[in-house]
Amino acid sequence: MEAYVPYIVIGMGIIFSVVGWFIIKSDRKIRTEGIKTLGAVVDVQEVYSSEGTSYRLTVEFTDRNGKLIRQDLDHTTGFKPKKSIPYETPIFYLQENGKTKIALGDSKAMFLIGLLFLSIGIGLMAVIIIPLLL
Repeated sequence: MEAYVPYIVIGMGIIFSVVGWFIIKSDRKIRTEGIKTLGAVVDVQEVYSSEGTSYRLTVEFTDRNGKLIRQDLDHTTGFKPKKSIPYETPIFYLQENGKTKIALGDSKAMFLIGLLFLSIGIGLMAVIIIPLLL
């Protein structure tokens, strides 16, 4: 069993790295190809798990066709907004294949989460690979 540990660690490193890369790529795509507009956070839902409480934000905005869109963000945050609901905030949105993806304009959270996953993945692989090179 011990002979498989390096392969398991490298496999986990690859998985973490790929997930991190896709999170960063998706966030970047929304911000570069999407449309920047002013939206409003109109609701906050508390989400409970074994790891604690997180918050899912609901954003409302009008797209460039004049259609009012109200949608929950795809991710949760560990911080409850300090502003009273509703409040305006800049957003980026990207509509493709009938789906709307939203990124808060002033938030770097998804980029940082992606960077964290990517760093963990690279670190896991480095723990196995670097000693082999020495």
